[in-house]
Amino acid sequence: MKKQNLRFDNIIDKLIKNPLKSDKFFELLALINDDFSGDNQLDFEVIVSSGLPLSHTNGYIKLDTIDRDYKDQEFVFVDIETNGSDAKKDNIIEIGALKVRDNIIIDRCESLVYDTDILPYVSKVTGITDSMIENAPQQKDIAKRFKKFLGDAVFVAHDVKFDYTYISHIFSRYDLGKLYNRRLCTIDLAKKSIESPKYGLSYLNELLGINSSNLHRAYSDAYTSYQIFKHSLESLPTHIKTTEDLIRFSKLGR
Repeated sequence: MKKQNLRFDNIIDKLIKNPLKSDKFFELLALINDDFSGDNQLDFEVIVSSGLPLSHTNGYIKLDTIDRDYKDQEFVFVDIETNGSDAKKDNIIEIGALKVRDNIIIDRCESLVYDTDILPYVSKVTGITDSMIENAPQQKDIAKRFKKFLGDAVFVAHDVKFDYTYISHIFSRYDLGKLYNRRLCTIDLAKKSIESPKYGLSYLNELLGINSSNLHRAYSDAYTSYQIFKHSLESLPTHIKTTEDLIRFSKLGR
């Protein structure tokens, strides 16, 4: 079969609408350049291990978040501090994440990350200095630890594209596979459910009385994002039931 410039996101878009017959799923997968081997079982395992919650039963491939109650869904709220703004080459110097199910924190992951020569403006904003991270864990070790922590949870952040893209590049750098987790942005969700003139993290922190300390430190910002999420859920329309309902609602009007 001739390969085309089909993107994996195109297949996910189809799965969001309906389960796909397995032969159709793998037929579409074969149209993607380079990323997959052509061994159906191996490719399926690679995709699932990269965070996409798929089931393969009765001849169909199904995206599990389609009918999973969002209250039963695991969400991982993530924030990173970086030594620069180029995701392709600059390093993460701190990561903070908390795992939530039914609005309860069930786990957390937090660490400074080794790097050298922190940029002055980065140090000024975050308070992180060279001496603070000179004995911190290496990027590769933290990437492995975070990948295991994340599993197939929904990846949530305030301006999720930034954190998701950065971590995707770090995973690729260390041959840890793609990042295929479903994702949700708390800026988008807040705009649909919270009345506010601004939607920056620090502004919403003050507006909602979250009072999270140490803004511009990773775990604190991840925690603020989680609290914004909780506030947003209080104003959800009643028809929002599943994880995909919630993700779709957050994107409406974009």
